Amino acid sequence: MEIVIKSANARNPIWNHFLLQDTQVTWNKFYAASGTVVTEPLSKVGGAFRRELADSCEEIELVIRSVFRHKGIDYQLLNISQRFMVNKKDNQVIGLTPTRWQKVSLNQRTTISKITPSLHPHLQVNGETITVSVDFVDITQLFRDIHGDTPWFSILNLLQGVPRHIRVMASLQGDPFIWFIVIPGSVAASPEIQPHVLFYPADYGGIHYESNSMDGIKNPNHSTSVGNIQCSGETLFMFLTKPITDSDYDKHLEKYLELQERYRNRTGNKLPPLHHFRDVLGYNPEKGVLDPRFWEVPFGFEQALHEKKQILFIPQMNGGNGGIAIRDNLMKLIENAVLYIYTHSHLLNYETIRTHKLILTGYSQSGGNVFTATKRNLTDVKAILCFELQYMNKHLKGVDRFGRAFSEDASLVLGKDVIPDLLKQGGKVAIIGRRKNGWQSKYLPDKVPASELILLPDDSHYPMLDYPDPSKPYDPNKFPVLARRYSRLLHGDKDAVIDRILSQDNGVVDQRSIEREAKVEEIIYKLRKSGFDDEKMIKTVFTPAFNVDDSGGYYTHNFIVSCGQELAPDGQSIYKFFHHALNLIT
Repeated sequence: MEIVIKSANARNPIWNHFLLQDTQVTWNKFYAASGTVVTEPLSKVGGAFRRELADSCEEIELVIRSVFRHKGIDYQLLNISQRFMVNKKDNQVIGLTPTRWQKVSLNQRTTISKITPSLHPHLQVNGETITVSVDFVDITQLFRDIHGDTPWFSILNLLQGVPRHIRVMASLQGDPFIWFIVIPGSVAASPEIQPHVLFYPADYGGIHYESNSMDGIKNPNHSTSVGNIQCSGETLFMFLTKPITDSDYDKHLEKYLELQERYRNRTGNKLPPLHHFRDVLGYNPEKGVLDPRFWEVPFGFEQALHEKKQILFIPQMNGGNGGIAIRDNLMKLIENAVLYIYTHSHLLNYETIRTHKLILTGYSQSGGNVFTATKRNLTDVKAILCFELQYMNKHLKGVDRFGRAFSEDASLVLGKDVIPDLLKQGGKVAIIGRRKNGWQSKYLPDKVPASELILLPDDSHYPMLDYPDPSKPYDPNKFPVLARRYSRLLHGDKDAVIDRILSQDNGVVDQRSIEREAKVEEIIYKLRKSGFDDEKMIKTVFTPAFNVDDSGGYYTHNFIVSCGQELAPDGQSIYKFFHHALNLIT
């Protein structure tokens, strides 16, 4: 009987992909009567691997392995090992019965035999045909060897606030080619997997890189930010990393300064001062005025993912192209990635796992991708989190302040056309951001009762979104969250980290921050000496230009993704809207 090993996509087998072109398929044949084991390769013919199985064989171990070689280093990307009993009738082979498979770790030689289920999750058996279904492979080590020793990926590891693992996976099914998978340590022993897909907006996370080629993996846009263009590493750091506390500052300063020095002469943008990664706004005083650096406060998604035990899937957008992430069968794609992680690592170690319906999150321009993915996968979506998502009620078009025409992709679904369907089937929708004073037409779905939506900030905290207006009264200390964010500017004399920086004269010394913060102090002193109270200080520094929804602005648009309406119990950290929304939907 001829045994055939084929790819689920017979027209474009996975071993045609450049990463898997060296796939080898062998089997070990076991003969109980003689106690011998014979190893044989299967031949690749017509896009499948084939070999005749002798009637005398009683058991086989099928092994499918693929190694990718780059710069003299071998990276194992696929390792499937499956045992079968050989079924016979009248001493002739008629089929195969799976008995056990091996759970492996790509970076180690350890394996674990699994008998429940008896068939490897990436295999299907039908008579003499065994089908391999793999949509992703893990290229983490390859990616780290190329990009790991770079500024943003280095501090992503240094400043991680919770136990977690980040895997880099390559799609075998098309764009987006690179996916980042964030696996909290809290998920390891869980039988229930809650997948969560984050869609980056094209202008904050979308990069341009080659598809399905080594150039796409090596592309410097993954690890080098230039001007206003964030690399993959920077965006990943910003969305994930929990802002540091005052005590974290002391703990990480020495190593952080070493990294700043290590990359001082490297091409690309430089790392900000460490204390700018707190929930306290920092300032650049270089032009004689205080420039608030609100885009340097990390968004802190990792804390909520850890506490809610959710695995985050981030397709690295090629520009704004959603590709396979917004097509039908997204759930099957995500399940396939989960099963790969389960079978090819020890990061998920429960005996069996079950994957729940999807949560989708989007920010800003990614609304079209979120709503399209929801529409095409409606029954597989549990909830969506909308951080001031565009594409809500109409496809926007017009001319920006530089005279450049723009128009949104009319082929993508609008929120108003899918949110009612999701709510009708019991799904949940969180709208995070501005929704009053004219913003409702942009960020709230038409004709959907507010009572059916999760709205953040809630009504009692909504005024915190009011940006300082020169013509209206403004109390910067009205909300504890705002008081914390403004504390460097208004109450720097009570800031332990700023005091630590300005009084450094021994131990670990951050000379650049000493000089910077001394200039900040000088500007603050002059303003205070001129009689500026807290309100006037805020209105002087936070001018209207910082809140236009255009280059150099976006203060409130940033606030809704990086902030929240409540302080955490430590009095320093801000309980993020992302975390708040997840608590309300799960």
